[in-house]
Amino acid sequence: MNRIHHTGGVPIDPKIGRTAPVGSPAQKSNPAGAAGGATFHDLLQQKLQTAQEIRFSAHAQNRLTSRDIQLTPETVGKLTEAVNRAAGKGARDALVL
Repeated sequence: MNRIHHTGGVPIDPKIGRTAPVGSPAQKSNPAGAAGGATFHDLLQQKLQTAQEIRFSAHAQNRLTSRDIQLTPETVGKLTEAVNRAAGKGARDALVL
């Protein structure tokens, strides 16, 4: 019976590259490093903030453009407040006139 003796970090098949030993600094990378240093909490808060902003349908955007209507930050704030009030009453989508 043949026995295979494996001595440490040398792979059995020479075509396979060496791997870092368990617990080496290469494996102890920051899990948030792939996200540019942001933590899960930061990413969650960013997504929640994005979800709270009002969005306009493509049709509404086309209408605003065709009628040359400019939305000021004050107007957008009023619209956001109205949508948030509707959401507070259980609405998931709102049409604000």
